[in-house]
Amino acid sequence: MNFEEHFLQKDVPAAKLAFYNIITSLKLIDSYEKKNDIANVKRISDNLLNALSDINDLAVRKGDSEQLYLHHLLNQPQRWYPV
Repeated sequence: MNFEEHFLQKDVPAAKLAFYNIITSLKLIDSYEKKNDIANVKRISDNLLNALSDINDLAVRKGDSEQLYLHHLLNQPQRWYPV
């Protein structure tokens, strides 16, 4: 996964941590389901949802940042035309 493409540069470490938490949570959920340990499945599922929410918030922040930049460019006179 190319984190720099989907997240702001300052958010890349947090996005990597959330991504690895997602992967680990999925593996743990699978392991606990095989053992029929429902209490731990629910606990890890909450962690999974938190990590998914975190990574989504970081991705939205990049999208909002790009939209704000484009809005700024469109509303600022470019001065390419003769005066």
